[in-house]
Amino acid sequence: EEPENGELYLRAGNDARKRNEYPEAIEFYVKSMELDKSLIANYINLTQVYAYRIRYYGLEEYRPKAEHLFRMMVELLNSHNYNALTIRNGEELPMVVYELGEQLGFKMKRQKIGRNDPCPCSSGIKFKKCCLGKEKQV
Repeated sequence: EEPENGELYLRAGNDARKRNEYPEAIEFYVKSMELDKSLIANYINLTQVYAYRIRYYGLEEYRPKAEHLFRMMVELLNSHNYNALTIRNGEELPMVVYELGEQLGFKMKRQKIGRNDPCPCSSGIKFKKCCLGKEKQV
């Protein structure tokens, strides 16, 4: 119905992934990224698919793709110009990125967030007034 809607392709990719149709899911995620580069869930889902193929099947040819996507995802996160509405629990976004980096072999550094620092959930509010009671280390 809406061939230019990246979010619909993202949902189609998620559906294909649930049915273990990974080549189809990859196609949908790539198309979604072409249409809307701000959907952070595309980067996460596609990087997870590639990381899974590397880890469980030993398909190292996916490593360069996974690492490139991971770097693009980190750049997008650092730009604070991303759409996290498609992620069920946006507060866990920093932890998801940390875990993906660890899976791909990147040396990830956990950074302590101060009470007066901006909240990592990208709300624009100080951490102490936003998510201080929740687990929020990057």
